[in-house]
Amino acid sequence: MRRGLPGVVVLISLAAVWWMLRERGGTPAVDPRPAAAVAPAAVAVSLEGFTVVGDTGFARHYRDPGRSAEDDLKEVTGLLDAAVLLVKDIDRIPLADNADFTRFLQGENPHRVAWIVPGHPAVSSQGELLDRWEQPLFFHRESSRRTALRSAGPDREMWTGDDIVFPSPEGGGD
Repeated sequence: MRRGLPGVVVLISLAAVWWMLRERGGTPAVDPRPAAAVAPAAVAVSLEGFTVVGDTGFARHYRDPGRSAEDDLKEVTGLLDAAVLLVKDIDRIPLADNADFTRFLQGENPHRVAWIVPGHPAVSSQGELLDRWEQPLFFHRESSRRTALRSAGPDREMWTGDDIVFPSPEGGGD
């Protein structure tokens, strides 16, 4: 049973991506770089007892200078959406702050699936997920299935006018 777990996780992850795209009525964005410039990535690999989901939008685009800070928050939201699909009793897992969410997304969850690879440069030495200005993101768990994210923005101070919030408080978001 344990040997088949990575295969099951891959199938569930692929189904989750298909379902999210179907729900949004879209297709995946095409990477504008030439095919040779795009590094091949495994969908999932086993690493030290974890299944690491490697080929995600987060892995490819988080903190990419050619994209926006809101795009970064959308990538993190995509990881959380995938986690909700896999971990059915996520509401029973205490996720109170950035470090809790980051540990969860790095494999400290019932299925030992890591959506953020160990040693990712966007994770601080304190185990917090950082925005593009090297500040910890703020995770606001609104329900078991919805978490709002806040980046401090270019001024690096939380709760000021340049903060980036996703989904937006006005009800926006994808």
